[in-house]
Amino acid sequence: MPRLARARRRGGAPAALAQTASTIARYRIPPEEREWAARIEARKRELGSREERARPFEDGLPDTVAQASLWTPIPSVWGAFLMRLVRELRPHSCLELGTGIGISAAYEAAALELNGDGGLVTLDGSAEWAAIAEEGLSSLGLGGVEFSVGPIADTLPDALQRYAPVDYAFVDAEHTEEATVGYFESIVPHMSPRGVMVFDDIPWTRELRQTWRRIAHDERVSAAFALGRMGVAVIADRRA
Repeated sequence: MPRLARARRRGGAPAALAQTASTIARYRIPPEEREWAARIEARKRELGSREERARPFEDGLPDTVAQASLWTPIPSVWGAFLMRLVRELRPHSCLELGTGIGISAAYEAAALELNGDGGLVTLDGSAEWAAIAEEGLSSLGLGGVEFSVGPIADTLPDALQRYAPVDYAFVDAEHTEEATVGYFESIVPHMSPRGVMVFDDIPWTRELRQTWRRIAHDERVSAAFALGRMGVAVIADRRA
């Protein structure tokens, strides 16, 4: 039996993930989620016509909004995946590392809106990109999102203190083993039992593939699933 099919039988977060993967693979996305996805993708296309410059995400990466709209946001199918996963998990406290231009945050916030519960804090190092993301969420009518701007190593401890226990975290910030493992180590003690952490771009480089293996085999992770570009880790319930 495939691992995700077994997960569905176990219940909890693995079951939510299995249901999410099945829904996306069969394109049985609920109409209200398809409507939100269309609006968010329209926002992405609108950003593709904007040539103003902002600070590059990293050296050598796009420095105009139009370029960033092509290079940095998650593809629509993965946005739909995040939205469906948040719908299934029904988290109360959500955390995102790496706001970018706000497309993934919009998908997550739309899910929380549809759930009728929950909040999201999203962290980014650039005030310019965070302002563009905040503008987008406002234009979409999505609330319940807090923006925290500054070096993530500096802003993460405060966000965790205020938002813990974290039920859902999406990590899409600095793409190095040192940074990603550091984020994991910082967040895990503040996660809910059986909370879910999603890591983007896990197959992007050899270093990130190694990083994902390291996280997936950590004793504090009860189940780990590599699903194309994303890795999903379920945090063990370590309550005595």
